[in-house]
Amino acid sequence: MRHEKTDKAYLWKRIGALVGITFAALIGMFFVVTRDIPPIDDSDLAVPEREVDPAQNPFPEFLEITLAADAADKVRRAKDMLAGKEALDEAFLDSLMDSFTEELERFDRYAATTQWRDERIFTAESVLPEMTAWRQVAMVKSQQASRNRLRGEWGAAAEKGLSLVRFGRRWQSVGGLMIIYLSGSVVATDGHRALAGLLAEPGLDAATLARLQAELNEIDFPAEDLVLTLKTEYVAGWGMIEKSTDEIELWLRDLGVDEWMGEIPPALVFRRNRTHLLFADGFRQMIREVPMIRESASAKTLTHAADIREDRLKLFASGNAAGRMLYSLFVPVFDRVSERRSTLQAQHDLLRVRIALELYHREHGDWPPDLAALVPRYLDAVPIDPMDSAPLRYDPVARVIYSIGIDFLDNGGVAPDKPGSLRSRKEIVIELEPAPTASSTK
Repeated sequence: MRHEKTDKAYLWKRIGALVGITFAALIGMFFVVTRDIPPIDDSDLAVPEREVDPAQNPFPEFLEITLAADAADKVRRAKDMLAGKEALDEAFLDSLMDSFTEELERFDRYAATTQWRDERIFTAESVLPEMTAWRQVAMVKSQQASRNRLRGEWGAAAEKGLSLVRFGRRWQSVGGLMIIYLSGSVVATDGHRALAGLLAEPGLDAATLARLQAELNEIDFPAEDLVLTLKTEYVAGWGMIEKSTDEIELWLRDLGVDEWMGEIPPALVFRRNRTHLLFADGFRQMIREVPMIRESASAKTLTHAADIREDRLKLFASGNAAGRMLYSLFVPVFDRVSERRSTLQAQHDLLRVRIALELYHREHGDWPPDLAALVPRYLDAVPIDPMDSAPLRYDPVARVIYSIGIDFLDNGGVAPDKPGSLRSRKEIVIELEPAPTASSTK
């Protein structure tokens, strides 16, 4: 009996020791996991200095714009008229154009400048009023192009379409936040659509075609602009997060992060340097993906962000739950920006191919059997589809040229979501002419 009691006491001592060791190990692991790391070096993500010729930079004059309170309503009404949704009122349209005379002149002047730069955008100060105003001016410019086209004024319509593309391209190069880059993309797309409509006109003269070809060949949408945007976004975004623990707590509550964290004080689940490293590595990954073909981009930053939100156990075990949650909320916007860049480049190259096809058709009386027949007389090379690196698609029977779009599915040049020239992002299509019917081929 005595030995039995001794054995039980010994066993309980062993269990107690094991529990103590396990507890100590867990405590040790907790401190290892939650211990912050030394400050990181993010000098590679610094926004580079740029020397800008003041004569080629419209800022800060660009930001000094004020439109009438009812301007947006009038612009929308004009859009409905030109789209056939409302009876055409030429007097109303003339009045609208006259009221925008100064802004439209400035629009053309800014589109011709080449070195846009503004420190206010870099410091993340709000520019939404100016962006909204210039977006409305761009819509009026697009409406001017539509009126010129309807009147058969090909040269004037071409100039206005090109002005939109140039303006949007310059807007992207500012070096501002992602919302600035996206705004430029929208305006450039307006220009692309205006030019696509113009190219559908059968009476378009050869001089206008030649000018469009030369001008579009000179415009591109380089990866460097988006890289600069990402660096600016990183500097501004991390600057917002780099706050005291009290400010972080209030900010997390505003973002709804406390729904995941409950009432745990942020001081226990926020590690500044670990969070900094998460952001830096995330933006480095995005920058690596910028020049890649869209289908090949790994989107690791997006997958990582989604995993963080979904795996709560791993989130809290990291010792930096608040920091990781902030990272997961900020990162996903990149996907949309990257898609827009690829879509914009596809639209631009499709227009270049469309002009080359038209020149071939006028010289030979028929469409070519393939795009290779356009090289080198009408094109230096067949542009690749920025979505998957294959050449842009061409169907001489269906009479369409197209990019497969952001779903990476080849639907044969039939947009599955928004039919019409350049209005889909899933299948970006330009129709050369209506495809021949069965009866017409007999």
